[in-house]
Amino acid sequence: MRLLVVVLLISSSLSLALAAETSLPEAEQTPNSITEQFQQDYFSALDLDEDKDWIQLDSGEVIQGDLEELYQKEVLFDSDELDDLNIDIDDIQRLRTAKWFQVNLRGLGVVRGRLMVDKDGVTIIGKDTHYASRQDVISVYRVAEREADRWENKATLSANVASGNTNTLEINGKLNSERKTALNRTIITYLGVISESNDETTARNHRVTLSHDLYKHHDWFFRPILADFYHAPLKNIKLQSQLASQVGYIAVDDDDKKWELSVGPSWQQTRFEEVTEGSSNKESSMGLSFGSNFEIDITKDIELTHDYQMTLSQKKTGGYQHHNLLNLAIDITDDLDLDIDFIWDYTESPTADSDDITPEKNDYRLVIGIGLDF
Repeated sequence: MRLLVVVLLISSSLSLALAAETSLPEAEQTPNSITEQFQQDYFSALDLDEDKDWIQLDSGEVIQGDLEELYQKEVLFDSDELDDLNIDIDDIQRLRTAKWFQVNLRGLGVVRGRLMVDKDGVTIIGKDTHYASRQDVISVYRVAEREADRWENKATLSANVASGNTNTLEINGKLNSERKTALNRTIITYLGVISESNDETTARNHRVTLSHDLYKHHDWFFRPILADFYHAPLKNIKLQSQLASQVGYIAVDDDDKKWELSVGPSWQQTRFEEVTEGSSNKESSMGLSFGSNFEIDITKDIELTHDYQMTLSQKKTGGYQHHNLLNLAIDITDDLDLDIDFIWDYTESPTADSDDITPEKNDYRLVIGIGLDF
């Protein structure tokens, strides 16, 4: 009888011990299950639009809208509620896109597909699936359905008309066009002025600049071609042509400011309107070109841009020359800006005309106009 009691006690103890062991994993798994349930409830409560891109920040906040671009580890995101946002990629926990994007990956080139960014890497889901680290992503741009969708344009126009003792007409025009892909960037600009006073021409200047950049690294880019064409007859310049090739460096790229520098060899040719007897009406020389472009958002609605282009060449083609453009753009609406431009062109060694009159070295203009983004 005693033996039976002992056996029953031992059996009961073993049963309780086994029950405790089997229930322990359930207790340990409960917090994970609750966390997963909370996360599922969190995302389901957001009611995200499947046709929209979205970002989850490290803080847990989720922003829905459209991914515009990713470059220099900065994400430009058009939020449905907060408008354009610049977000450091290190502050992003997750990113998902509904549309296809061009992704420039170091060592692989450009691939296309939907983009998934997580803390441990990047996945591009297209015809094939590609995996990469965040550090290997050089740039990301949307796949455009039409060629026109790849371009961002801004046209600015101003006019000044006076009548009475002095009849004056002045028209200033400016056009900036920029085409971006994950692999390259093309920029075309035009700047011109036509001015008359009492039927006498006081200004007729036109400048067209074209550049093409290749993205090879987060901080560096290669500019195989920079072409600049300048017509200023009152400065005795019938046509000044410059061709250059440059290496560029992005010195600053923060949320509210950006600064690009570029330098390289150049070739310049100048055709003159008139020259003194015995002089050639065309001169050319090799030189050095340098560029600086600085942009800063002073406030949400005010942007300041400074573009500086310098050329060092032989005296016969002008010597040291620079083109300075300081622009203050104030948003009026989403597509309209009030543009204030200060323009300073300088030529160290201008060429005298047939009357042996040497043009002024400096040329200044202050222009106020209305700009349209399209």
